[in-house]
Amino acid sequence: MRRACRDMPNSQPPPDRIDGIERAPRRRQYENIPLPLIRDARLSYRALGVLTRLLSNADRFRMNSADLARERKEGRDAVRAALSELEDAGYIVRERRQNTRGQWSTVMVVSEEPVGRQEPHSADFQASVFQSSVIQASENQALKSSSTNKHYQKDTTTTPANPLLWEFLPQLSPEQQLVVVEKLKGLDRAQHQDVLDELAGAVRTKAIKGPWPQWLHGVIQKAAKGEFQPSLALDIQRDRKQRNEAEQTAAKRRADAAERAARNADPATTARNKEKLKAIGEMLHS
Repeated sequence: MRRACRDMPNSQPPPDRIDGIERAPRRRQYENIPLPLIRDARLSYRALGVLTRLLSNADRFRMNSADLARERKEGRDAVRAALSELEDAGYIVRERRQNTRGQWSTVMVVSEEPVGRQEPHSADFQASVFQSSVIQASENQALKSSSTNKHYQKDTTTTPANPLLWEFLPQLSPEQQLVVVEKLKGLDRAQHQDVLDELAGAVRTKAIKGPWPQWLHGVIQKAAKGEFQPSLALDIQRDRKQRNEAEQTAAKRRADAAERAARNADPATTARNKEKLKAIGEMLHS
């Protein structure tokens, strides 16, 4: 019966054992920890430390919870709890493998990116991914500029010279705004504000899944093909209109109050007002 089960390709494999935690092949020959990983609010600092230790291993190198526990003062239970966190977040996945003798085992594979990009469980993760991505894009833009303009020194820390309205994207520094402006250059200028407001609306509603540069690139591609219709931008534009109207009303009230104060402070105007009041009083008593 056991032999028949082994020979049937569609049969349920027997219970297997855990053969350890294997480091997935790295993309580079040095360890570069992505910022979204470091700032992933779903992970405790303990889980983040265990993940960093596992990622430092050579490709395909294996170790288990006992190995990790021996290296630090945390016990095996604490390490296992951290591994469970990493698995829930998608940084560790289980792979079932069968050897040449038909025996099954499970390997826990760890990588620097959550497999499948699971939906984050907290709003902090969305904010951290957005901020991390915008910093990385800004750094890439700075490196590109320095490599192509080695002999040209110019201060680029000022706000970009463009008519775009950024008040609903306070997360962006002037350098980060430059990155967005560069991405918008391929579009008609009339589309720039709509696309920027769409980004602001996506950030506000936490609609961005994964790094925002890829999301923005997709929106820009649609706009270039004439397929972009503002949706998330509409609330941003409505709020901007209401804010502008409120500011104009407040400004008019301040101007009226200042004008009244100036009239009251003028001695001649004060004297005329007194004469008017006196004349009115005499008419009432006559």
